[in-house]
Amino acid sequence: MAATTARSRRRRPRTGFGDTPTGTRRVALYLRRSTDDEHQPFSIDAQLAALTSYVNSQPGWIIAGEPFTDDASGATTERPGLQRALRAAAAGRYDVLLVYRVDRFSRRLSDLLNLLGQLEGAGVAFTSATEPFDTSTSIGRMLVQLLGVFAEFERETIIDRVINGMNAKAAKGKWPGGNRPYGYLINRETQKLVPHEHEAAILSEIVRMYVKKRLGTRAIADELNRRGVTNRTTVVSTSSGETEDGEWPGHVAVGPAGGFGDVGAACQA
Repeated sequence: MAATTARSRRRRPRTGFGDTPTGTRRVALYLRRSTDDEHQPFSIDAQLAALTSYVNSQPGWIIAGEPFTDDASGATTERPGLQRALRAAAAGRYDVLLVYRVDRFSRRLSDLLNLLGQLEGAGVAFTSATEPFDTSTSIGRMLVQLLGVFAEFERETIIDRVINGMNAKAAKGKWPGGNRPYGYLINRETQKLVPHEHEAAILSEIVRMYVKKRLGTRAIADELNRRGVTNRTTVVSTSSGETEDGEWPGHVAVGPAGGFGDVGAACQA
């Protein structure tokens, strides 16, 4: 009896990539928090808690090792955590890949189908904790493809909404978002650009070197480096032909820019 008890105490833990008892399904967790999911209410920790609870509710399921996590857009498959999950699947380290929602896995239908094909080839089922499908069944495979269509549509809708919002701000003379252009500050009350005294002086000097001295961008960058001028990693964009006297024109262009856009690149020296 004592020997039997000792052996039972040496049984494998509830988590891990090793062999498992018959009837047990090893479940890997994939978590993703995207930089473009500004209003997503579910953090990595919240997803982990939900998936852990879901696994614990399924008879015979155990979590296989540490979760695979990414902090990146679902529009690309070049995510470190995702690639590790695929390699682990190919190595036979788990039986089920569990996500919170399909859009945590991918927001492109073509990518989703390719990823599901890789998992299927490795003998791994794909499951969501909040959506009723299981790719180990034919109906589940159909449902996940439909969810993939909705995920891609939602992403494109978000992009359109963001672009429309930025255009609306620009039409009102407000900064549409993102990093401020070099030479300007963003007025928090009006959301409009105002000149940055020190940086604006440097920009005027850059324009003079470009217009009057006919220096190229590399020569301007070398001169700024020689003077020890440093600045932000922001490209200044203005329309070409804005000035003839070497003075900084005092405004930026919204949309495609030319001419001094190259000078802005030199500002990054």
